[in-house]
Amino acid sequence: MLYILFFLLLCNNVISTNKFGPYQCLLVKAEACKKPTKPVVKDSPMLFHGEIYNTTKKTNLLKGNLTVTKEIRIKKINIKAYYWEFGRWNTQYIMNNMGCNSVFLPMVVKVTQVKLNTDTCKFLKGSNVFQGLDVNEMQHVWMSTQEYGRIMWLAEFFSHAGSIFCWEFETVNKPA
Repeated sequence: MLYILFFLLLCNNVISTNKFGPYQCLLVKAEACKKPTKPVVKDSPMLFHGEIYNTTKKTNLLKGNLTVTKEIRIKKINIKAYYWEFGRWNTQYIMNNMGCNSVFLPMVVKVTQVKLNTDTCKFLKGSNVFQGLDVNEMQHVWMSTQEYGRIMWLAEFFSHAGSIFCWEFETVNKPA
């Protein structure tokens, strides 16, 4: 009886095996943060809409539109990762206070085609459409092995006035 309970909990991701290794990353959710860091800038100058889609050759791709309504200086970027274990999200790691020279910002610029003045660290006004973002490929640029299971990534951008962009991306990592 105990073995059946353990198996059911494991299959429903209530508990984690904490196994890791070569993986395939599937994007399952992309949405605005439920609880962005305060203060949150009202009428943010960064508007984002993202959508997961499939093609006949690839699945779980991301497309979107990132619109900058007025020039805005980026003060810092926070990236947080959480893993699902025991029925709740647990902190995996946090990269706070990344600046304009971080390795993350050039990747955002390349993927979204948003215009960035690297001398002033300002996003320039404009609307930028992107598609075909393969999160699995992007993840493998950073890590060749990772924990299996559900991972939530939170990306948040700040101006001097507060949070101007906060999105959560939930992925599922499976053995490759």
